[in-house]
Amino acid sequence: SLEEILADKGASALFCGGAIALGVFLNLVDEVSKSPVVIALTLCSVAVTPTVLSLVGVASIDDLRAGGWLFPEADPGEGPWYREVLHAYSSAVPHARWEVVFRQVPSMMGMYLTMFLCALMDLKAIEVLTQREVDID
Repeated sequence: SLEEILADKGASALFCGGAIALGVFLNLVDEVSKSPVVIALTLCSVAVTPTVLSLVGVASIDDLRAGGWLFPEADPGEGPWYREVLHAYSSAVPHARWEVVFRQVPSMMGMYLTMFLCALMDLKAIEVLTQREVDID
C-alpha cells in the first residue's frame, strides 16, 4: 500500500529527490525559455511520462502504482467527483468546531478586502496598459 511505501525511508527519499529534481528542472526551463508555453508543454510531458514508460516497456502502469509513483486506481463504483466532494463536505460539517470557524471570520474579511483592493488596482493597471477607461457598471 502507499502508506507502507512512504514508511520506507529510502522510498521517501527517492520521492522527495524526484520532486526536488523536477522542481529544479522546471525552474531551469523557465529561466532559459522565459515562455509560459514551454513550461506548460513541459508539465504536459511530465503528465504523459507514465504512459510513455508503459508503451516503451520500461515499467507498466500497475508497476508504477505498486511502487507508489502513481495514485491507486479509483473505484468505478464511487460515482462522479462532485458527489464525492459533496459527501466529504457534508460529512465534515457535523464535526466542525464552529467557535474556531467564527474566530477566523475577521481574518477572512481582511483577506476579501485585500483581494477587492488588488482587483481595483488590477483594473487601473489594465486601464493604463490599454489606454481605455474600464467601466465596471
